[in-house]
Amino acid sequence: MATTTAMPVGPDVPLDDSQALHQSVAFFALTLGVSWALWVPLAFQDTLGLTIPDELGILPIVIGGFGPAIAAVIMTWRGEGTVRALLKRVLDWRQHPKWYLVSLFLTPAMIPVGSALYAASGGVLDLSVLVQRLPMYPIQFVFVLFLGGGQEELGWRGFALPRLQAAYGGTVASLVIGVIWAVWHLPVFAIPASSQYGQAFLPYAVGVLGFSVLLTWLFNGTGGSVLLAMLFHASLNASSTLYPIPVDVLRSSGFPDIVMLGMALATWVVALVVLSRDGRSLDPRRDAETTTTPP
Repeated sequence: MATTTAMPVGPDVPLDDSQALHQSVAFFALTLGVSWALWVPLAFQDTLGLTIPDELGILPIVIGGFGPAIAAVIMTWRGEGTVRALLKRVLDWRQHPKWYLVSLFLTPAMIPVGSALYAASGGVLDLSVLVQRLPMYPIQFVFVLFLGGGQEELGWRGFALPRLQAAYGGTVASLVIGVIWAVWHLPVFAIPASSQYGQAFLPYAVGVLGFSVLLTWLFNGTGGSVLLAMLFHASLNASSTLYPIPVDVLRSSGFPDIVMLGMALATWVVALVVLSRDGRSLDPRRDAETTTTPP
């Protein structure tokens, strides 16, 4: 009986290792340039002598979030690939239902871990707040899908991942993208209008690294569907609103670091399970292969 195991998805056009590395580095540099040009002035507005109201700061934050997508389109347009082939991955919706379950429900399933750590640290949980937050979740999910994080995946997974993993394997590619993905967010940690403002960067970065591994597993398992990666990213960001933490706590001190630490720990537990059980989807070999097992 022949079974096919998901293998790493490569770029749309053949590239040698040096070309893949060159394009990836150029993509990362362009992404940082586009986004930081909008975010850094907001982060250092006091130093620069600027006064930008939070209401006006939201627009540059949102536009800067398109940095990875903009860089991916520019790099594809200037390279040997076609923008149509890149965008086609966003329309790849014909996937096994299990990947939709992973994309939509894996990160919300981690909420009890962060909530338990928050309660263990002395925090008070209030399940009644979910009565108001759950009905709003679909709206928040759609917003995040297109404007609040999901749109990044055209760059991170649609462009960078196929190139890096073709040259260095999915595990290395996941960690490299994860580090740059986390560092890319650094300026928004100093912008009051951003959701990351006031959070500790380290637990956030550890969580992002784990999510990068899971997104590689998802991307390869779906044969390169950027759409499913976008859904996963949207679920990740939107699910932060489902923690049963009182509104006054969030307003006074922001999203608790202990909750982010719990999310990071849960993410890495799942990532390690994926690596141990389905590691071939992160295998450095470039060509898909068929494994034959006895009937």
